[in-house]
Amino acid sequence: MKSMRRIKLFAAFMLTLHVLLMGRLLQLQLVQVESYSKKKINLLEKSVKQRTQQFVIDSGRGQFLDANNQPLSYSERYVLVLFPFIQFDDQALAKLSSNIPMDLTTLQKTLKETKQPVKLTQLSLNEHQVKEINNLRLDGVFVVKEKIVKDTPLATQFIGITGENQQLFDQRYPSKSLNPLQPIGQTGLQKMFDELLLSEGNEKLMYHVDAFGRPLFGLDVKYSSPNNSFFPLNIKTTIDGDLQQELENYIDTTSLISGGILLLDIENSELKAVVSRPKITNNDPFSNPGIENLMFTQLTPGSVFKTVIAAAAIENLLVNDQETFDCDKNIYGEIEVEKMQFGQLNFKESFTKSCNAAFGELAVRLTRQNPKLIARYAEKLGVVGGVGWKGDFFHNHNYSQLEEDIGQIYTTTGTDNESVHKQTGIGQLDVQVTPLAIANMMATIARGGERFMVNGVSEVQYQNGSQFYSFDTKHLEGETISPYTAMKLQELLRSVVKSKQGTAHALSELPYEVAGKTGTAEVEIRNGTPYYHKWFAGYFPFDKPKYALVVVNTNTTYSGESAHQLFADTVNILKSRENLLYNQ
Repeated sequence: MKSMRRIKLFAAFMLTLHVLLMGRLLQLQLVQVESYSKKKINLLEKSVKQRTQQFVIDSGRGQFLDANNQPLSYSERYVLVLFPFIQFDDQALAKLSSNIPMDLTTLQKTLKETKQPVKLTQLSLNEHQVKEINNLRLDGVFVVKEKIVKDTPLATQFIGITGENQQLFDQRYPSKSLNPLQPIGQTGLQKMFDELLLSEGNEKLMYHVDAFGRPLFGLDVKYSSPNNSFFPLNIKTTIDGDLQQELENYIDTTSLISGGILLLDIENSELKAVVSRPKITNNDPFSNPGIENLMFTQLTPGSVFKTVIAAAAIENLLVNDQETFDCDKNIYGEIEVEKMQFGQLNFKESFTKSCNAAFGELAVRLTRQNPKLIARYAEKLGVVGGVGWKGDFFHNHNYSQLEEDIGQIYTTTGTDNESVHKQTGIGQLDVQVTPLAIANMMATIARGGERFMVNGVSEVQYQNGSQFYSFDTKHLEGETISPYTAMKLQELLRSVVKSKQGTAHALSELPYEVAGKTGTAEVEIRNGTPYYHKWFAGYFPFDKPKYALVVVNTNTTYSGESAHQLFADTVNILKSRENLLYNQ
């Protein structure tokens, strides 16, 4: 009896175990095939992957183009891909070697005992060779046009970088059923347009193998892609790729360590070149200051900010042509023997020679009339508040194209102190503006006071090249300066270069008539040595403005690379590309 009972218990146990195992098998093969466990593992994909060899042609992420539809963030090349099983076909290898610049012995050594597809990157194939190889119709031999994402693309900080971050992916896209381990935008345009650039899957060549790594009978190499000719989207920027390359090559020949060049097309309010240094360090970009786009970062402007003070003083009738200022003194009324003495100067001469005493005094007058007057004119000229394109786009109602700082005039403390206003008047202390905003200010003045948002992207394109969305030129909302004030500022900016006493008279011999303003902002003292931001911001040609240009050399000593020289060299580069200017 006891033995029978044990048999029954054992049978019941085995039956229960069998039912549990069958249930588990049903769960794995029928119920949770595509979303197994809390981690949502796709068992079908894992199974296929286990017996699949593949070569990824393209990650599927959208890319960036310049204004002429040429790639900025990648390059393209023909690459020869060989799958492992061809190593056993001597006849096929012999045919192949006779059509490529690689002898049979080297080819055999390259493929010996490999179990993964081999990419022969050392070969540079032309169109004729590609045609000849394709005509051979050899199994396991493919020539593909591969997109090579550049380690350091043009306008690196402007375009931005990508990286894997599953937590951030889940935060941004909680409802998207895409691979959360794919790279996503971390900075720049990569970040601002990330949702449109996401990959829906790799473009790849693949084949299935048995347990020993040999191709399964009857199966050839297959081409696989998301089969979507529209997505991901590509971003067409306003950048002139050739000019960007030329300016990047140029700036790397100078002694500039930190700073850059920003060129803005005045008519269309489009960025044509954005160069920021130092460069990004690819192996650890976030630990290096090169990750920052200094052209969109707020910096102390120094005397460039006197343009804002001049505009406010002109429109509020706080200065006239007869009044003079004692420019032998500094903003505190003290004579500085080591500084150049100018004597009594009128308003125009004070701007031309960049007299600190005059603009310190004007800043005090402005704040006495209205403590918010300087900040109001900074807003009118667009040097605070942001100037990049904003508006309705995709499913966003206040979308921003550009990742930019918005600038500031005052902090929350000290605004009732007269010395604070004087330092503000010469662009020191709390004043912070971006080179982007200063370039747009120069464009606004050149246009007679008309304000536009700055475009860095002209359109978003489908994969097939057709247009998904076009960014039109938009007016920058809010107040602006009067046409009369703009005209007076044009005269002042031109006098800085044209006058023999002007702080930028060295630029008077350039091939185009330039109007602009210098700025030398003292930012810190290290071991007794002062360090500066050196600026020159202006526009040209004066009579028919085409470009606004800002150059800045940041955190440099007095003997560091001259902003005048950077500006002059950039203008001369543009002159050598004169077809960009009116097709002369």
